[in-house]
Amino acid sequence: MPRRLGGRTEWTNIVTACQDCNLYKGARTPEQAGMALVARPVRPEWVPAVSITVSLRSVPDAWRDYLYWTGELVDD
Repeated sequence: MPRRLGGRTEWTNIVTACQDCNLYKGARTPEQAGMALVARPVRPEWVPAVSITVSLRSVPDAWRDYLYWTGELVDD
């Protein structure tokens, strides 16, 4: 159920789609858009964790505006 129609952001109401499909569906339900779910959404039983450590020496200058830093950047 789209949030526009009162849907909530919860595990059983969140699905993943490519950008084209997401734009096509818009704020409609999959049924209204004539789309079918590949699988019903469910709350995962595990949480994937990814940790990436990047040193200032290895960060390309072009990335700096797009990275989120939790602390002050200090050159090594």
